[in-house]
Amino acid sequence: MAKEDLKKLRSKDPEERKSGIRGVAKSLDRNALLQLATMAGDDPDPNIRKLAQQAGVYIRQKTGDIEVPNPKPSDTKSSGAKHITVDDASAQKAQKLMEYASFQSENGDKAKAMKALVKAAELDPNLRNDSFYISLSETLTNLEGNAAINALRDESRIEQTVQKDVQIKLDKEVKAHQDEVSTASGRDVLFDSGLFLLISVVVGVVLLFLTVYQASQYKTNLEANRKLVTEALDEPGMPRVRWIDGEIGVHPTFDFEAKNVALIYAAPYAPPPAPEPAKTEVMKPTELFEKSTMPYWSDLGIGRAVVRGIGFGLIALLAVWGLLGVTHLFARTFFGGDGRFAYTAHRLLTLYTGRAVLLVVIGFVGIMLYFGGGGDNSMATIFLVILGIFAFFTFLTSATTVKNAYRFGIFSAIIVILLGLVVAILIGGAGGFFLTQIV
Repeated sequence: MAKEDLKKLRSKDPEERKSGIRGVAKSLDRNALLQLATMAGDDPDPNIRKLAQQAGVYIRQKTGDIEVPNPKPSDTKSSGAKHITVDDASAQKAQKLMEYASFQSENGDKAKAMKALVKAAELDPNLRNDSFYISLSETLTNLEGNAAINALRDESRIEQTVQKDVQIKLDKEVKAHQDEVSTASGRDVLFDSGLFLLISVVVGVVLLFLTVYQASQYKTNLEANRKLVTEALDEPGMPRVRWIDGEIGVHPTFDFEAKNVALIYAAPYAPPPAPEPAKTEVMKPTELFEKSTMPYWSDLGIGRAVVRGIGFGLIALLAVWGLLGVTHLFARTFFGGDGRFAYTAHRLLTLYTGRAVLLVVIGFVGIMLYFGGGGDNSMATIFLVILGIFAFFTFLTSATTVKNAYRFGIFSAIIVILLGLVVAILIGGAGGFFLTQIV
């Protein structure tokens, strides 16, 4: 903290320098004395020059470099200041309140700082003559000397100070927001759209190609596996067949179908101590997978998969643009947001482009597990759950992005994103339907 305060003393920002002065005074950092002396003579801001001088005196007094004289009656009369005897406990508590006031002043809560200074002076009236106390009072009230100290007790001034600080903070937030949303331009949106289209096309082509390939591989393996089962079932005595209940050879009750066979041995099975022959497990895809999913994707072909992948990218871009347009329209018109379309589009397109890359990983794993398991329902369920979690967090991140872009509440952001999502789903659904009819 001390190093940060020392850095602030050399800041170009006057408020930073003031904060640094208060920080080194609070920590009684003697390493700052030289810089404070320089600032007391050279700083372009007269208020900072005075504050630096007071802070330097305060540090030297508190660290024993300067003796704080006990005023004699004659001195008191001449100066008008009267020293009041205060017990140690009250003096220490007053010092802590003054430190608390300094802390609140640095954090921008002037009302709490002013109230803390009033309480500190009630515990130790001698603080009214303390240079650091006076400096804090002047900083908080923008007055000087006794006028600043007396103003601390004025409730109306405290209220005005609070209102002024709130307005200043609000103005700063608005200015910072306007500066932020002005960072994106139409050129950025065009670039983001092009990048999103490229990534979406790649995602579509890769995932569709992988789906077709896995379906074709499974179909080939299933045909070879069924042929092996048929040959083993046709052999006299079925010596290479192990049924699902562990029986080997002709079974008295089971139908001679692949669904009842567990595995096929490469050679007739002989009981131990003879070694067990090499074996092949019987593939058992789900009925839906075998009769519908696998034939559809295996017959689609690589060429059509590539064309559909390109179409998927174009439809995804149209859907996202629909989402962006509806989101901006409702955010500005119905919820009074002060964002800009270019900024919102830039942020959301950047988000979705990054998530598209992650979708490739999720899709790759899901396709491998689903087709590797022959359409196993548990694998499909796990994949859908993971995809749902992915979509949920992408939705929340989108809502947070919109919230920050238009400076309204998270619930308003969720509503406008939901409206945009409905439009995106309609565009994507219609586009996908026509794409599958054409290609």
